[in-house]
Amino acid sequence: MRREVRARILVLESLVIQLRTQFVASATCESILDEIVYFGRPNWPKEKRIPKILWLFFVHLPFLIIPLCIPYTIYRAFKDCLCYDQGEPKCWKVIRRQFEYPYSKFVNHTLSYTVFLAFLIAASFQDTFGRTWIGLEGIDWLILAFVVGLLIQELLAAIREGFLVYLSKWWNVFDSVIISLFMLSFVVWVTAYFHFGNKWKPEKNAFIAADVIYSSAIIISFFHLTHIFQVDSVLGPLQLSLYKMLGNVWEFLLLFLVLHLSFATGLAKMYSYYVASQLELHRQNMTYYEETHYFASHWNALSSLFWLLLGNYDEDKVVVEDRVFVAMSISGQIFMIVYVVCMVIVALNMLIAMMNESYERIRDDSDNWRFSRARMWLESIDKGNVIPSPLNVPYYILRVMINVILMIARLKTMRRLVVKYLEDRYTWSGKK
Repeated sequence: MRREVRARILVLESLVIQLRTQFVASATCESILDEIVYFGRPNWPKEKRIPKILWLFFVHLPFLIIPLCIPYTIYRAFKDCLCYDQGEPKCWKVIRRQFEYPYSKFVNHTLSYTVFLAFLIAASFQDTFGRTWIGLEGIDWLILAFVVGLLIQELLAAIREGFLVYLSKWWNVFDSVIISLFMLSFVVWVTAYFHFGNKWKPEKNAFIAADVIYSSAIIISFFHLTHIFQVDSVLGPLQLSLYKMLGNVWEFLLLFLVLHLSFATGLAKMYSYYVASQLELHRQNMTYYEETHYFASHWNALSSLFWLLLGNYDEDKVVVEDRVFVAMSISGQIFMIVYVVCMVIVALNMLIAMMNESYERIRDDSDNWRFSRARMWLESIDKGNVIPSPLNVPYYILRVMINVILMIARLKTMRRLVVKYLEDRYTWSGKK
């Protein structure tokens, strides 16, 4: 990379950190990024989607599957450890182009993550557990390899960029949550497996918790794939608007929780009085009908009101059997009507209006999308994380092994030189 171009990229990175949206989204900055990202393919952004998809599956994907990636991983590990840049064999240039160029690196990481999602889909069909060592099947080990590779990749990115800058990007936050949930599920599963005598006890809460955490990680993993939409001029603004809409949803949830809790508390209070009245009538040997009621429980009231929003309403749960307390049945039905009016007609329509406003604001102002895309491209331009997960796991293992061997060799050489120096010094002192 030319020195002046690298200097411009460093300036862009500092401007991104300072959130200078309009300058980063300008045509000049965009042309600089396109020149570097699409190096060797200047007309690539103008290509249609079908040729791009065919190129991805018939050119890039084979490089991640066929054995070419293994020797490149070994070659890259030796090259990085020995800091050797001269005399590169010509046969590596084609392979290196498929791994190290910014756009190729972005595509490789995307394809690798797509393969990871394919393994997660395959794991959802799994119906046998606890048959192997520590209870993990073959596909679980493959998923664990991907997760470890992603963990190494994100840790190095956080160290290289700084944790505050790293967490300022929403897709990095998603990555951190996904990796944490997967690692937590594996740790809980393995700990429970050893705790119960190397046996799978499906009824134990630890195994159930591990499966719930694992399932939650799978759900969030698919949402992470939407960050690649930022490179597209049509899907990019749509994806960014969805992200901005999450803020509107959080604002709505505050109003929703206040209304939801208020009506649930009122219903629970009214029907708990009804139950207490029935118990008192029973104590006085008078006629009584019910010793409990569904809405006397706060949890039942909260859950029923939520399902009411989705159209699941059972009128029999509101009615009381004792006709003396018929006013409570009427009041309960009135509460339900007012709740639906406040939540569905007012609050939900307010949320829809807020989300529509956010989408129109993002659509009319393309600078936000261009700025978000520039942040993602700058990550691909960075020299780090060239090899995607899980190929980076053997790569870093090889690097550690080579560095240890080199360190041992240096220590032996240093020891030999020190011994020779002492021997020469002793010899010269004896001659004197």
